[in-house]
Amino acid sequence: MSEITDTTKHDAMMAKILSGQKLESIDEITDDYKRVLIAQLRKQAVGELAGAHILLPWIKMAPTIDEMVDIAMMTKDEARHAKVCFDLLESLGVPTGEYYKQNHLYRSPFFSKRLKTWTQLVVFNFFLFSSADHHFPYFSICSWCPYNRMMRKILDDEVMHIAHGDSWMERLSQSPRTREEAQCDLNYWFPKINSIFGSSEFKLNKASLKYKIQLRSSQEMRLAWYAEIKEKLEKNGYQVPPVEAIEYAKPHPGLVLLNWSGQIAKRWQRIVNRLKRI
Repeated sequence: MSEITDTTKHDAMMAKILSGQKLESIDEITDDYKRVLIAQLRKQAVGELAGAHILLPWIKMAPTIDEMVDIAMMTKDEARHAKVCFDLLESLGVPTGEYYKQNHLYRSPFFSKRLKTWTQLVVFNFFLFSSADHHFPYFSICSWCPYNRMMRKILDDEVMHIAHGDSWMERLSQSPRTREEAQCDLNYWFPKINSIFGSSEFKLNKASLKYKIQLRSSQEMRLAWYAEIKEKLEKNGYQVPPVEAIEYAKPHPGLVLLNWSGQIAKRWQRIVNRLKRI
């Protein structure tokens, strides 16, 4: 495609985005828009897969039959959410079979070490699903219409997931022993889940804002999430770490599948190391 045609396509696409219109066809979007959209979808797909694997063992270990049913439902939801992300990637021309094989058993260094008790699972879920509630609603009204439709269906499931975490954090606060145990896990998980929002300075986040795939900056979403969970937790007698407490994990080992070269992965690690010193 000629440079003139590229510029014309970009200008027409941005005119629609800035006027609040939605993009529906691949023919309407530029290669760079598509790149950013695919990166976001891949990130979400891996997160949904990880959520399903984290929950799966707890179907057998749940303390009651009611909790077993709830965890089974959430596990199914997370697996189905991953599937619709992969379906949308396929519609963008991304073959996902090999990507799934590389990532379906992936365990983040953060999300594999300490889920050994029911309290740990509850605290983890409380943070994770509440943070998703500050990402997903904006994807449901973003500039890419097929993403809108997908996210609206996912949001319906998230209501139950969030309510489950809220209910259990309140229940654990009822006795000094369980509240102390939950507080310990809260202190451990907060900076790790806080890192999910990333940094507004990351190039992917800047591009997502430019194309209105993401409608709020990382810091705006982080602060809104923090205000919400702080109110909930303090109401139940918990102490909440400062919003500045952020602990980033190492880069995902499958980042090469996101078209990241070794050089870019090293640059990412340098950024992460700088953020740790802030």
